[in-house]
Amino acid sequence: MPSIPLSAHEVTPAWVSDVRGVPVEACTVADLGAGAGVLAKVLRLDVVHGGPGGFPTSFVLKLVSAFDVQREVSRTYGFYEREVRFYRELAGSQPVRVPRPYHAEVAPGGDPFALVIELVDGARIPDQVAGVAVADLERTVDALAGLHARYWGAPELEGLGWIPA
Repeated sequence: MPSIPLSAHEVTPAWVSDVRGVPVEACTVADLGAGAGVLAKVLRLDVVHGGPGGFPTSFVLKLVSAFDVQREVSRTYGFYEREVRFYRELAGSQPVRVPRPYHAEVAPGGDPFALVIELVDGARIPDQVAGVAVADLERTVDALAGLHARYWGAPELEGLGWIPA
């Protein structure tokens, strides 16, 4: 497996081919939105591939932050590793809609990491200055409540040492 890219400039068709398992002829990577992602870089990955007809051509790609402070915080608290393990181990069993994971990888020590997940139709990143509409906030809180209710006192959490108590 090729090394985990540290930035959009290091994402190549060969890397995408390897992690997606289909021949990728070309790829483009662009910021998904200014200010998106607090501790990671959130990007849009578009590919031209030789895979099956129904194979997606657009994804969300998350990579380490370009800022040392955010990377240090993420390493210290295991944020990158936790996100990767969530997508590997728990994403398919959630009571809320979770983007489908296509690739989740983290280096020993928790940095760097790479996630390739589904680009959800209709999803949008709110404006962090203007804020969000009340209806969007209500839907978010309802989804978070469902997620927390699912795991409140759940015995399987004891076997997931990577999730803090």
